Amino acid sequence: MQHPRISSSHLSHHHHRRRPRLAVYIDAENVSGQHAEQLMRLVNQRGRPTLCRAYGDWTTDFLLSWKKWLHPLGIRPVQQFHYSQGKNASDAALIMDVMERLHRGRVDGICIVSCDSDFVGLVGRIQEHGHVVYGFGQHGASPAFVAACDEFVFLDGSDGDKNNNPHGTPKGGGSVELLMRQGLAPAPLPRP
Repeated sequence: MQHPRISSSHLSHHHHRRRPRLAVYIDAENVSGQHAEQLMRLVNQRGRPTLCRAYGDWTTDFLLSWKKWLHPLGIRPVQQFHYSQGKNASDAALIMDVMERLHRGRVDGICIVSCDSDFVGLVGRIQEHGHVVYGFGQHGASPAFVAACDEFVFLDGSDGDKNNNPHGTPKGGGSVELLMRQGLAPAPLPRP
């Protein structure tokens, strides 16, 4: 999305910036697969998904709503068996994969699809590494998780695409502060 202060003539004098590379991590046991198409459309509005993984116990019928979308949307399932009651191996595997990706590099931002407050600390670590964090989930998501993300999109909103982020980040691009953080907008000029 072109920032309003950057004219098209200004862009012609500079190299066109590439779309941000995004890694998408889906807590499939926490968000319904009925939102899969919408999710990937919204991710594509923010950048180019270079990696997309969905975590859960794929041997159960609980994830049927996701199974039909895995291949068509290029989502790789990551199998996590539930060995103990009350423990979430899927969350732990997702967190470990995100941290590994951060140390490898090759991404500009991370998308976390969940409603779970267990990811608040992970969001902070991602931001410490200088990456933007897009959260996607459903109403009822942990307020702490929603607030921690640079942008959060409720997938079950009445219009689907409307960003209901309490930070007020506009849909489809982001606030000037977010765009500056991503290097997609110039820093404001100092006041005289």
